[in-house]
Amino acid sequence: MTEFSTWLEEHLYVPILVGLAILALIMGAIYCLCRRNRFKGSYYVYKRLEHEAEMAQQQDREREMQQDVIRDTAYMNCQYYLRSHPNYRLSEQLKDLGSRIDKYWFLVSDIRTNEEIMLSCMHFNSKMSVPFTKATGKTIKDLFSLLKHPHIFPVVDFDFSVEQNLIFVFQPVSQRGSLKDLIYQCRYTEPWYNKYSQKRKGLPVDSIKKYGKQVLSGLLYLEEKGFPPHGNIHSGNIMFVDDICRISGYENRFLAHTSRVYTLVKKKLKDQNKNALDTLCIGHLLYEMAFGSELTSAHPEPQHLIGHQSPNIVEILNFIFENDSGIYPTVQEISSHSFFRNVQLPELMKYNPAKIHLNEPMKTLLKTVKKGKPIKPAKPASAKKKRAAGQSEPQPPTSPTSPVSPTSPVSPTTLSTSRTPAVPSTPRTISTPATPSSATISLLPPPPPPPPPPPAAPVPSETTSSGRQALLGDIKKGMKLKRTVTNDKSAPKV
Repeated sequence: MTEFSTWLEEHLYVPILVGLAILALIMGAIYCLCRRNRFKGSYYVYKRLEHEAEMAQQQDREREMQQDVIRDTAYMNCQYYLRSHPNYRLSEQLKDLGSRIDKYWFLVSDIRTNEEIMLSCMHFNSKMSVPFTKATGKTIKDLFSLLKHPHIFPVVDFDFSVEQNLIFVFQPVSQRGSLKDLIYQCRYTEPWYNKYSQKRKGLPVDSIKKYGKQVLSGLLYLEEKGFPPHGNIHSGNIMFVDDICRISGYENRFLAHTSRVYTLVKKKLKDQNKNALDTLCIGHLLYEMAFGSELTSAHPEPQHLIGHQSPNIVEILNFIFENDSGIYPTVQEISSHSFFRNVQLPELMKYNPAKIHLNEPMKTLLKTVKKGKPIKPAKPASAKKKRAAGQSEPQPPTSPTSPVSPTSPVSPTTLSTSRTPAVPSTPRTISTPATPSSATISLLPPPPPPPPPPPAAPVPSETTSSGRQALLGDIKKGMKLKRTVTNDKSAPKV
């Protein structure tokens, strides 16, 4: 031991090197363990990210498949509807041209004129204030056919498909698309969720004045003819035809459909400003034309107005949104503003306005839509009134050729027609002059008279009925029938 200790004292560096080697081994082992655990954890992290990506892709595929099923269903509904309308032939189904998820667009051909027509199909809205009937659909169609103005986009055909709970609107095809397509420089056939995602430069000030004046002219025309406020003015509902803006979408007010702008500004429509929806929609439209993007709030903030060089744009927007009186200007006041005062519209100089004559159903329809309350159905007549009406009217004589005996079978229709006079299933309403209470007048025409009762069955004789009953009784008991002797004369004679 003394020699080993002496040797260690002489070679002191040896234990130091051994200790350093052991320490290096321990550090290497710790490093390997940490590295292994790190790779193992990162492996699970990458695995989780890959799983989440696969789940997202699977959800996208399922969503696309669901949308395809819905679109196929809409296509079949359109085909089914056009079978009963031979004037139109289905050409193709278009992509989602608008933001409404329950609306579908098709291209159809008018067989009579060989022109392309845009057919839009949407579901019935239970919040509609007008009755969802064929008669109401025809009244709306006749009402829209009276609108003749260079700044109003026409409706070629309109129909309620009651059995399908669908609404069909036929309009001409605007090859240039809408004003929104002009702002974003895209084609109208592209899907809505792709073509409007990027901000654009905006339109020149002169174009904003011209197109804004055209929209205001169309709104004033609708107001002059007694139509309710549009409520759906936005760049997607302004069709662009031959450098002229024409208003469409006015049928949405009759169908209780609101625009995306309404969700932003509905809190501003209170008290004296409750009818200022069109005013705010015009303000949003002017902002989008000037800045190349939609306004994302009810009123433009100061940061929204930064970046435009024209003070006239800021002035007209402040006039619409930031009025000192707290009351929004009317459409007429906006049209009379200095921003639009010197704008010339050559198409109005060539326009020869014609008088519009509205019948009573049209007047009732417009009053109902303006009030926003559904038409109340007529109350059915009470039992006393029905009994009094039955006693006052003479009973129809019974035909001698079709006697009704107690033993003869009589259908419920025959019984009801033989006891009481024919009364239609829906009560008839008396047409009265247009008054504030005329909203209760039904738009349905009176039903046709009921068909005549079927002739009574002949009374069977007692002998025939007794013999038949005896025969059936013998068959039930299993008794054999009597054997009969027949004289066969079918054999040939020799």
